[in-house]
Amino acid sequence: MFDRFVGVDWSGAARPSGQQIYVAEATLQSGRVTVASVVRARDRAAVEAFLRGAPLEQAPAWRGWPSPGALARGARRVVAFDFAFGFPVAFRHPDQGREWSWDDLGSLANRLSPGGIEERPHESLRRAIAADPVLAGQFRLHGGNGVPATPHRMTDRRQDGLRPESVFHLIGPSQVGIGSIAGIAMLHRLRGRDDLAVWPFDGGDRVETARQVLVEVWPRMWLERGLRKNELPGRVRQLERWAQQGVNFRTRAEQAALSSGDALDAAAAAIGAARTCHMLPSHAPLPRDARQREGWIVGVQVP
Repeated sequence: MFDRFVGVDWSGAARPSGQQIYVAEATLQSGRVTVASVVRARDRAAVEAFLRGAPLEQAPAWRGWPSPGALARGARRVVAFDFAFGFPVAFRHPDQGREWSWDDLGSLANRLSPGGIEERPHESLRRAIAADPVLAGQFRLHGGNGVPATPHRMTDRRQDGLRPESVFHLIGPSQVGIGSIAGIAMLHRLRGRDDLAVWPFDGGDRVETARQVLVEVWPRMWLERGLRKNELPGRVRQLERWAQQGVNFRTRAEQAALSSGDALDAAAAAIGAARTCHMLPSHAPLPRDARQREGWIVGVQVP
């Protein structure tokens, strides 16, 4: 069982100043979800440091706002991220071909993101991909570059009426590939920690005992269909809908969630995690490739 549920709206922006990363925290008591805080983090590095045990450093304008604190002794939390934790099984690794493991993918993500926490600007990362003939033949780097239809993971294809963008699609405002590469590199760096597990790649015993379990979510699953989240009336309507469902917001958390679409996504991730992750599903129902390489979005129906 878990005590706290943290949602992170991730960012693939190259420069820390452009990383609009919001972090929300929710609790679940007697079946009722309460969103305790929503705050903008300084950048990706601050989120990684937070997972290593440091206080969450906020963006300068947000300093002093309530934010997730340290875990109490014996407490456990789920941390839900909105980037793809893995690549489609059809991916060809430059060194391993089609026989790659999730650790191989993490090493590659680190290589594409030199310097660890702070990776290269977008165009440099795209150039690194374009320079490798194996990678260049799989990623869509610009319109009309001749790459065939980008494949999706099994969990992406099982969305009910919705489908996340493929991680191989690196153009346009909806692309998630660069953020996923940065995120997978972070997961790879964090995975060796004794207090942390990455679901579903780590074994069941580890997930059951780790104080922090990192999971993949897609916040859109917990937002009203057709919602215009980047417009204030849409965000207000979503909070009204959550209130009707019994979700409670503390005052500052409500104000913060209304401030932007990214902040709303962080709140949605925390709420969705509280609703679905209080007891994580076992690995057994997941297909082998999902458990070992592709990952799975929490809340998506298992085949």
